[in-house]
Amino acid sequence: MSADAPLPTTEIEMSRTQRELVNSCWEENQYDAGIAILDQLRTSRYRPSVDHIRQLVFISLHSSTPKIPNPIDVQASPSKLTKRERFQLLPKTVIAARRLLTSFSLTNTPEGLFRAIPSWDNDLSRNDEEQESVLAKESLRVNRVKTCWDLLKSDFVKSATASAPSRKGQRRRSSRRNGDSDHDEEDEDANQVVGDDAWATLEWMITIFEKQESLVPSEEPRYSSFFLAQIPPERSGKTARWDFNRPLEIALHALQRDDEAQRKLGIRLLELLINLSSTIYLDFPLFVDNISPRALVLDVMSLLPPSSSVLRFKISLCQRLLAPKTSTAQSRPAVRPRAQLKPRDSASNVVASPSVPVVPVITRKFTGPAAQEVIQLVTSPMKSDTLPILRLRFELLLAYHLVQSQIPVNDRDQEWQLKRGNGELEKILVDNFESEEAEGPLYHRMLQSMICVK
Repeated sequence: MSADAPLPTTEIEMSRTQRELVNSCWEENQYDAGIAILDQLRTSRYRPSVDHIRQLVFISLHSSTPKIPNPIDVQASPSKLTKRERFQLLPKTVIAARRLLTSFSLTNTPEGLFRAIPSWDNDLSRNDEEQESVLAKESLRVNRVKTCWDLLKSDFVKSATASAPSRKGQRRRSSRRNGDSDHDEEDEDANQVVGDDAWATLEWMITIFEKQESLVPSEEPRYSSFFLAQIPPERSGKTARWDFNRPLEIALHALQRDDEAQRKLGIRLLELLINLSSTIYLDFPLFVDNISPRALVLDVMSLLPPSSSVLRFKISLCQRLLAPKTSTAQSRPAVRPRAQLKPRDSASNVVASPSVPVVPVITRKFTGPAAQEVIQLVTSPMKSDTLPILRLRFELLLAYHLVQSQIPVNDRDQEWQLKRGNGELEKILVDNFESEEAEGPLYHRMLQSMICVK
C-alpha cells in the first residue's frame, strides 16, 4: 500500500485473525516473518494492536550493529540460560522493526500508535496480560515505566535482557562479583539519557508528536497533547506543568552530539517544548528561566523555524538575557523549578486535561516588550564575557520585527512603525552594529534589508 495514503476519519482494530497471524510467528521466534506480515497488513483503515506496537518498540530499542556474543555465565541457572538463548534479535530484525514503526507513523493516526506508550495520562502497568511468546513477555517491561523518556535510557534494554532479575542494584553487584572491568564503562553508559540504540525510537516518537501538532485546528495553538502527557502534572491540576526537565535534558543532550541527524532531533524536540509553552499548559516564564543559562540554545536559535511560538520565545529569551540583572528573581539558578505554585483565580490559569474538550482559551497571552524597551535593550551599553551580546541584539530585533509583521495592523506597535519609516531605526542599526567588529556589519546588512523601509 502507499505510505502516503490519506488518513481515515476513524480507525478500527485489526481483526483477531490478523493479529494471530503475527502472534504465531513470534511465538515460534520468527520475528522477521512476523514483522513482514504486520507490514503487509498495514493500512490506514486498521490500527495495529497495542501489543504489537509495544513489541515493535521493544525490538527497536536493541542494537542494530552486529556484536560478538557475550560469554555464557557458567554460574547462571539452566532456566536463565534457556531464556537468554531463546530471545536473540538479529540486527536486520531491529532495522526492520524501526522501519515498520516509521511506516505506521505515516499511515496511521497518532492516537492509534501512542496508546501503547506509557505516560502520566496513560498508566499501562496494569495491562500485563498473559503472553505466549518470549518477545511478548519481555516487551511488557515497556508498560512498567512511567513515561516514554524512560524507554530511551541506556540501561533500559540492558536491564531487560540481563540474565538476572532486574531488581534495583542487582546488576551492579553482579558485575562487581564477577570482576568484569567492562562494567565500569557500562555503568557510565547507563547514565545517558538516550542510549546509542534508542535514537531511532526517539525520532519515531518526535514524528508522532509533530504529526499530532499538524492536526490541530489552525485557530488553536500548535501543540501535542501526547507530548504534554509525558510531563508530570501539577498535583492541584489547576496550574501549568513545570517539571519539563526530562525532555529539555534530552534535547540539550542531542544538540551536543557529533551526529548531525541527532542534533536535528534536539532542535525538533526543543521546538515541541516551545510550541507547548505557547499554551497555558506549560509554565512559560519558568521555561525561559531554565533555558536562559544554556549557551547551547543560543547557537541553534537561527535553526528554529520562524513560527509565532518560536519568535515569541526568542523575544522573551533575548529580553531575559539582555535585561540588567537587578533582581534576585532574574539571577536565581534554574536547576530546579519551584515546587509549589499557588493557583491564581485567573481563568487563564485553569488547565483542563488534554483528553477533554477545552472550553477556556488555551493560548497563553503574550505580553511582549514595547518598541521603546526593545530599542533600549539594543542601545544600552553592555559587555559580557559569556554572552554573545551582538547576536542576542540581532535575534531580538529580527524576531520582534517578524512578530510585528504577523499580527493585525491595528495591533502593531505604532512607535516601531514610525521609527522604521523616519530613518531612526536605520541610525540605531548603524550606531550599534557597524561600529562593531567581526559579524556586526553582516548583522546590520541583514537587518537593514528586512526591517528598514526603503
